[in-house]
Amino acid sequence: MKKYLFGLFCCICLLSMQAQTSNNISLVNKILPAYGYACDIKLRGNIALVSGTEHALISYDVANPANPVYVDSYYLDYTSSEDPAGSYGNLLIYGNYVYYCLSSTTAELFEVSDSGEINHLITLNDFANLMNRYDMQDNRLYTLQNTNVLTIWDLQNPSAPVQIGSYSFAQTVIDLEVNGSYAYVSNYAGIAVGFQISVLDVGNPASPDLLSNFVGGCEHMEYHDGYLYTTYESSQGLIVINAADPANLVYVNQLDYPNYVFQADMMVDNGVLVIRSEDPSVDDKGTGVIYRFDLINPTAPAALPCFVTDVDYRGCWTVGNNALFSCASYYQISVYGSLDSPVLAQLGRISGMPSKKSAKQGRYLFLNSGAVIDTQDLDADPKFYHYCDYLCAYDEYIFSIKASYLYKWAIDPQGNPSLLGSFMIMPVEYGFTAPLHRVGTYIYAGGFFVNADFSGMIQNNVMGNPSKIENYGNYAFAAGNGIKIFDVSTSTNPQQVASLFNFAQIADIAIFGSVLIIARADIGLYFYDISDPVHPSLIVHKPNVLGLRSLEISGNYLFTSGTSGIAVYSLYNIASPEPTGYYCLAGLSYLDMVVSETQAFICEGRYLGIYDVSEAVCNPDIPELPREKAIISSYPNPFINQTTILLQGYKPGIPCTVSVYNLRGQRLITLYNGKYDSSKELVWNGQDANGKQTSEGVYLLKSEQEGNSSIARIIRLR
Repeated sequence: MKKYLFGLFCCICLLSMQAQTSNNISLVNKILPAYGYACDIKLRGNIALVSGTEHALISYDVANPANPVYVDSYYLDYTSSEDPAGSYGNLLIYGNYVYYCLSSTTAELFEVSDSGEINHLITLNDFANLMNRYDMQDNRLYTLQNTNVLTIWDLQNPSAPVQIGSYSFAQTVIDLEVNGSYAYVSNYAGIAVGFQISVLDVGNPASPDLLSNFVGGCEHMEYHDGYLYTTYESSQGLIVINAADPANLVYVNQLDYPNYVFQADMMVDNGVLVIRSEDPSVDDKGTGVIYRFDLINPTAPAALPCFVTDVDYRGCWTVGNNALFSCASYYQISVYGSLDSPVLAQLGRISGMPSKKSAKQGRYLFLNSGAVIDTQDLDADPKFYHYCDYLCAYDEYIFSIKASYLYKWAIDPQGNPSLLGSFMIMPVEYGFTAPLHRVGTYIYAGGFFVNADFSGMIQNNVMGNPSKIENYGNYAFAAGNGIKIFDVSTSTNPQQVASLFNFAQIADIAIFGSVLIIARADIGLYFYDISDPVHPSLIVHKPNVLGLRSLEISGNYLFTSGTSGIAVYSLYNIASPEPTGYYCLAGLSYLDMVVSETQAFICEGRYLGIYDVSEAVCNPDIPELPREKAIISSYPNPFINQTTILLQGYKPGIPCTVSVYNLRGQRLITLYNGKYDSSKELVWNGQDANGKQTSEGVYLLKSEQEGNSSIARIIRLR
């Protein structure tokens, strides 16, 4: 996983530059840097540079394309939202310098070392337009400005580029290629002529001269060893043009594509012409396709087997090191190789989605970014899964949702995420997604109850679309716009029985024993006794805990995160939770978190932060809370026809028994005898073991687990 890690020294340097306060919590590392949706990717030797909508420039060592290694990153102080299919983030490489396009006239200038270290130099406010097609030749930049102008810039002084020439065409310019003293420009010359390739002599860049025109234009073209290779939507094929004499371009050949292409682009590497069609129609299904041609015979390129993908995202791509780097989704760049081999296979990937949500299964942490982290071996390479907008843990499984489908994952014996199945909640065209929660034996998503084994689904929208659901016995607390309390004795038919903070925005909730902890972002923490779930009672309010986003319970400690940082509280005295640790780095917002033993894994958007909390959970001044006592109770009590048994503080998977006794100590019936399962509902209908109805009176409920027992009185009315 070292390719995803910031070194600790880098973290120390970062901390020294910003206001930071901490006590008993220390930053260990930041991993999985996020570029958001990928805007552009360019290669500089063995270094891949990726720009993204997180306003980031990130470098990776791709000497081994199957194993891209994270090197460095720089985040711009830029807050606008960008379309990854647009031109924001276009990159231009000139020697050790990288220009990062912000707008048609503005770019950021970086210096990148051979190792991939990134240094920001200056913002250029009157620069060439990098939002259209452009090309480099020596220290000169050629770029299409506006709709019909070619401009020429001198980059000899990278931090002070100078425009030294231009050429205006009659109408629209489309693409350009530069070789030596000649610029080949595809343009539209009006109805009488149509599309053409104009050749400009740019030997004197201050005064480019039109040398020749070749009638028959193209959308995109690539110059290689004296030939122009062009493609145009209506041509249905690759056109080869001899450009040995720039004053007299000569048509040579046309190779038909096996499928229809749309807005195809092309590049050459290792003697192979690669064409990526962004939205073709293959077998009547929108997919992506890669065409390859071996240029050993430049006049008759030999077609290699085409490569069809199942994605049609029109994102950035490049070739180099005999490999193809192409967006497989907005935030993931897949690496394919080898370009000259009969079969183009996926070698690796570069992922950069922000980390905002997490769920833990065993020792493995699943992130919405698609990464799976082994929390006990942080040096191991992360694994990857997909199909994730929201996720939740259920026993040994992780469920995720994406584009109307619910997915079920487990970790195989090799530590890889394994897809066990999928379930369509709504037709794909609706693109349905919603936060996921466990309710009984179901996964709940925005009004849909799906059996955890995917055997069926029931629609019931009474719970709405909460941001968090916590279960307590036969009750569920749903947080969102207030907190609604439901009786879920029948999971798929919840009955609302109470509410708290109606119409107030709830950041998060957590349950500790019989205490409900509520986070309201700008008001603080609330602690409620929910021994009687229908009538919660306030224990304490801590108004000084602001900016809350997420809560996590680990052992006898409460962890909070948000815009005010990370804080830990001892729950030894629930009426007065005491802070035992905190950490805050100015300007950061700490989002979702998972605590594993003495480490906290916190989603910070641009990174996943790893924090050592061992001192915060071992404060000698605050005694450790003893193990939660196992408690048995029932509701309703008194009852007439039946009562539901509630068990608290019991260990899942450990044998336990639940029985009913009369006041003489005689066992009337055993309600449960097996390994404890919190999802199993226990109900006593007032009958003894022989099916005979008991009389009105007082009875005793008794539970036992690991030699410990709990007893509660219960009253039956007739």
